[in-house]
Amino acid sequence: MNSTDCIKDFARLARALAKYSPCKRRGVACVVLDSETLQCVGWGVNGPAGMEPGNCTGIKDGCGCAHSEVNTLLNCRPCGLHGHIMIVSRAPCVPCATAMVNCGFVDTVYYLDDSEPGAQGLKILANCGLVVEHLDVPEGAEIGLRDPNMEPSKPRSYVNKELAAKPADEDPACRNCGHPESRHEVRNGCVSCCGVAGCKCDFFYT
Repeated sequence: MNSTDCIKDFARLARALAKYSPCKRRGVACVVLDSETLQCVGWGVNGPAGMEPGNCTGIKDGCGCAHSEVNTLLNCRPCGLHGHIMIVSRAPCVPCATAMVNCGFVDTVYYLDDSEPGAQGLKILANCGLVVEHLDVPEGAEIGLRDPNMEPSKPRSYVNKELAAKPADEDPACRNCGHPESRHEVRNGCVSCCGVAGCKCDFFYT
């Protein structure tokens, strides 16, 4: 596994997750990885109490939202007490940088976007011995998350060659799964159907 490519992929994921923040001002996301296995052990976005958009005032410096770093540290499940990577879509402020240091298990921080309060936060991280590095992941380069409104993808076709070779009789049957067409219509799909276009089984969106 190429660790650099993997970390950049998680950085793109962090940028994508930021879009799901209920904060009315700005979406920020954070991802925590185990530095040895590069497995994700937690992630979070900034948001108000209960993550309800109505609890965010939208007012600068007082919108009522907890920052993504704090939400992530509260919810992640670290593997041990050290050796973790934190990727943030925006450079952390001073309180968040302090929390990242004091949690004790984060030793490397990657950030994507600079911010005015983040400059002081980055200094705190570096002064406390954490490795700090900027990642260049431009807007629009995030990993695309599946749109729930998208049409379901077509499944791969699996053909039962033995049944497909049999001639059709008076009781027409699907030449791939062998089930009568009437069964597809009445039962509205069977779990063992082939999913080939032309088959009336709705279970595979055909």
